[in-house]
Amino acid sequence: MTRPPQLDNLIKLDSWLYDFQPEITRRYTVFLDYQKRIEECGGMERFTQGYKEFGLNVQPDNSVICHEWAPGADQLALIGDFKIWTDA
Repeated sequence: MTRPPQLDNLIKLDSWLYDFQPEITRRYTVFLDYQKRIEECGGMERFTQGYKEFGLNVQPDNSVICHEWAPGADQLALIGDFKIWTDA
């Protein structure tokens, strides 16, 4: 676990947080882990642009592409009222 760098100053400002130091430290450690993962994936700028790749995206030719991230999924289903052909 990584102790937040200014936790002692925070406790001095708000002594009610003293008993919560272990939880604050745990949460800070989780934050650092996620921050590291984001950096490994190309940084915050690239991470925040994920909406351009995932989800439903309309292409210039008006077609739609769907990309979904579902690690560990056994099945995926796309359900909706979007059938534009007939059963002829």
